[in-house]
Amino acid sequence: MVPRSNWDAASETCPACGERVDLRGPHHQVELDRERTPGAGSKLTRERRLLAFCDEACATAWLDETDNR
Repeated sequence: MVPRSNWDAASETCPACGERVDLRGPHHQVELDRERTPGAGSKLTRERRLLAFCDEACATAWLDETDNR
């Protein structure tokens, strides 16, 4: 989990609280990375997704909830 403030997109929804996150301002980011089975003709073996959170508390709450599943 790292603080971020520079993005090209304008906003996203915080996965923890549902509030809009202004990606041009201070927010936190979680990077998800996992192996994937490539389809026929594909060489992609990793899948990466970035989630934007409005603050550290939301990012931590989401990570804690995910760890308990």
